[in-house]
Amino acid sequence: MSAKRVPTLLMRQGNFSELLGPPWYSGSHIIYNPATCPSVGASSCAPFPGNIIPASQLSHNGLAIMSAYPLPTPGYLVGTQNWVAQAAHPYNQRKDTLSIDILATEKQRISGRRSDSSYYEYQPFSQGSGETPLYFRLPNQTNTVSWTWTISPSFLNEARISLSKVFRPRSTRFRPWAITVTLGS
Repeated sequence: MSAKRVPTLLMRQGNFSELLGPPWYSGSHIIYNPATCPSVGASSCAPFPGNIIPASQLSHNGLAIMSAYPLPTPGYLVGTQNWVAQAAHPYNQRKDTLSIDILATEKQRISGRRSDSSYYEYQPFSQGSGETPLYFRLPNQTNTVSWTWTISPSFLNEARISLSKVFRPRSTRFRPWAITVTLGS
């Protein structure tokens, strides 16, 4: 489950009157008209009446940024958090080992080992709102072949070759089966 603070429905329309008191901030936060401010904190800065930005002065970029956030969860407000969602967080892991030992002759032995470790994880809220989940798929493998030859009781010859494959991609691509359920909707 993930809970966050997202822009309210009023904020998405340029009405920031909710910032004038709790629950969003401990004090009053006034939004000033940038057309009246030659510099930050200048005495000529005039606040927007009621902290409401007129529709004609709303920034298209600002509105687009706010629309990237999910809508608030109706009826949910815990402190300053007004959005909550839950989604499955599957974590699948599999480990396999295959061992082969062959006694070719009384003095020669051939061995083989293969270890597979597959790992898959879906983190639905890895980057915040669930809009950009993170996927891990790590198919790792180690292979070893060795040949041991006992030449004499005090002289041993061993040859070993090993190959490891580690694959570590990360993906934030949307998967249609990864459905986020928002509480209260």
